Amino acid sequence: IFRCGGYKIYHLFRRRIHPIFWIVSLALLLFTVNVNAWQFSIIGDEYAFSIFGRDIVEKQDLVQVGKLLFRDNVIYGKFTYISSLLQALFMKLFDTQNFGWRLSSIYASASAIVFLHFFFRTFVREWVALTASFLIAVSHYLMTFSKIGYNNTQALFALGVLFAATAWAITRPRPITFVVLGMALAFCFYAYPSSLYLIPLALFLLLLYAPPRSPSLLRQWGIAFLTTFVFAFPLWLQPQFWEAKLLGTFLGNSQVASSYLTTLKNIGLNLLYSFYSFIYIPQESHFVSVSYADAL
Repeated sequence: IFRCGGYKIYHLFRRRIHPIFWIVSLALLLFTVNVNAWQFSIIGDEYAFSIFGRDIVEKQDLVQVGKLLFRDNVIYGKFTYISSLLQALFMKLFDTQNFGWRLSSIYASASAIVFLHFFFRTFVREWVALTASFLIAVSHYLMTFSKIGYNNTQALFALGVLFAATAWAITRPRPITFVVLGMALAFCFYAYPSSLYLIPLALFLLLLYAPPRSPSLLRQWGIAFLTTFVFAFPLWLQPQFWEAKLLGTFLGNSQVASSYLTTLKNIGLNLLYSFYSFIYIPQESHFVSVSYADAL
């Protein structure tokens, strides 16, 4: 009776676990392989993130964390304190050495799959959403890129969170869902700077499926923008925040921004390259010397 009951409980438990759990678990396993190998020891100036994260864990108390929480220019004058605090959290939970430090980037990539799956299944069938999630989980590009000690993969996490929040607001247009959307929009200001490019994409998607044509939707759009303002306002007050973000765009390149022709040429070449970047990569960078996508 015990063996029969245990067998039934096991299968009932297995049926209740969503397949995305196993996909994310697979991603964590694959992304962590050889994380302590000497090949992934250093790629340049990434150790500033390790040193600062270790300082948060070992030298800063809650009062100091509160004072620095909304600082923008803590590393190289362009990365937020919260971005490093996310890394410090994993260093506190695991260790302040290589594994705990790099695990923060790995976990950000793997966790993004959960939110991306929710976004996918809002617009496509479940098996398509699971297939897309699986392909991200076994991406050889993320297996290597996720091992860097920078905060780059926080942009992927922001992508998943923001697009999932947008899909939730579209399918369930309520004040609470637009509050969550506003918080996701605000998070893009604190994550890796490229996350800012996600904001117009999410708003464009929202404009297509939930345009503010009715008083109710107009009010909820206002709730989303107000929430974004409340959470991102501390950063906007810092002049260096905007200066650092402009350096990451074409406006920070004097040669590119010198004329309309050079600007259009730069944008055109980048777009052209983006169509083929999944096939090849012209130079080795950030532990990656292969294309973005595998043969499949």
